[in-house]
Amino acid sequence: MGRMYQTMTAAVAVTTAIDLWEILAATAKPIRIHSWSIFQTTDLGDAQEEVLRINEVRGVGTVTSGSGGSSPTVHPLDDNDAATGATVEANNTTRMAVGTGTLETLTERGWNIRIPMEVIYTPETRPRVNPGDRWTLGIVAAPADSVTISTSITFEEI
Repeated sequence: MGRMYQTMTAAVAVTTAIDLWEILAATAKPIRIHSWSIFQTTDLGDAQEEVLRINEVRGVGTVTSGSGGSSPTVHPLDDNDAATGATVEANNTTRMAVGTGTLETLTERGWNIRIPMEVIYTPETRPRVNPGDRWTLGIVAAPADSVTISTSITFEEI
């Protein structure tokens, strides 16, 4: 098993389609996504209920990174491990776009925002991102109104 890393975001107001996470695998260091979670803390009543489309996209080759987000601190799960070589961005308001490479939509799910969503992959289904390629977890279309979202992600650098 490679080195394991985890990072999170807390209480981010989301009003548009957004890449919640974008990870660029470092040279010679592919990654595997182990799990991610998402929940919101603002729309709690029946009248505010909505289902947001969440997708995972792998960018292969030359793709354009998203922008407008932040670079959260990534923590190794073992304090003795080195810092990750991957580049991790959160909450990009401009989503990853195709360049001369390809975008592969791996999954699309519906998230009822009244219920937290946690995805834990079995070993056989963990998305792999090769060196120099990207993986995103995004909200496909804008929510009906501002939603305050928190997320976390765990990945392995192989």
